[in-house]
Amino acid sequence: MQLATTGYARWSLRLLADRAVELEYIDSVSHETVRSVLKKRAKTVEEKRMGNPPLQNIDFVVNMENVLSVYKHPYDPVNPVICMDKSPKQSIKEIKSQLK
Repeated sequence: MQLATTGYARWSLRLLADRAVELEYIDSVSHETVRSVLKKRAKTVEEKRMGNPPLQNIDFVVNMENVLSVYKHPYDPVNPVICMDKSPKQSIKEIKSQLK
């Protein structure tokens, strides 16, 4: 994409909306619509990137399987397994389903 309109260092949502109308891509559009489209697009790109991890070497795969096997051990109250994932969403979901 070209540099932002003269007098601006970068594109803003309002400038993008105005430019889309100027180029006749669309009759009218709000800057909030531009924001939501860009956000959705970024999420889609990220999901595609995360969905296809690069191929790893055999040592990485072996170590990964060793780590993942720990989570398959039966529950031991004396030595519980503590998950240190980036996001607790999966753990919370699993706990809620076990409580039902």
